[in-house]
Amino acid sequence: MRMERQRKVKPMRRVRTQRDVVRDVMLSANECGAWLTLAELGAMTRYPETSISAQLRHLKKPQFGNYELEKMPRMRAGVDLGDGHGVEWEYRLTRRRRLVRKRVGVVRVRTQRDVVRDVMLSANECGAWLTLAELGAMTRYPETSISAQLRHLKKPKFGNYELEKQPRTPAGGDLNDGHGVEWEYRLTRRRRLVRKRVSVARVAAASALEKPESGLSFAASDISSAATIC
Repeated sequence: MRMERQRKVKPMRRVRTQRDVVRDVMLSANECGAWLTLAELGAMTRYPETSISAQLRHLKKPQFGNYELEKMPRMRAGVDLGDGHGVEWEYRLTRRRRLVRKRVGVVRVRTQRDVVRDVMLSANECGAWLTLAELGAMTRYPETSISAQLRHLKKPKFGNYELEKQPRTPAGGDLNDGHGVEWEYRLTRRRRLVRKRVSVARVAAASALEKPESGLSFAASDISSAATIC
């Protein structure tokens, strides 16, 4: 019988795709704290902007890494972005944090709600009220998300916190007309009523001590008469 020679099969080398290149560039820029536009990504990777935009959308899907993609308008000196025309968007790609399970338990990952809660409680300890714009500058979250998280913190399942708001009065400003009002917020913990449990034995002992002396003397006479009969 002829011995069949076993051929050594070399493992196939995976070819880097456009998605891999765009992902690595974005993550490297995130480590440096940089946000990149589609034009800058195109200049660095030599890919068309339409392909880069499609790859960024793919990276948000679970089968491609479930990355978190954020975007914000790039502010330019002397350019008014209020009309929405001529806005150039810049992007940041980050890895979503997962729950790391250990033998002892599960380590919970901090969410947007946790960050907003801690910032608001720290400001409350200093006696400061914060606006949505100030919270956005401190946390880098959009104001709409911060407003939603503040509403969630009022719910019992998220801590049942007390949220107060008041208009911030600008220097020399008149708020009687209601226009141009900027609201500031304060988050505080609600005080809980602690109910003490009273045992049944203590209640019975207290009720026995409150009985009148006549009843006790009557019971004592019954015991003495029972002893004489015996």
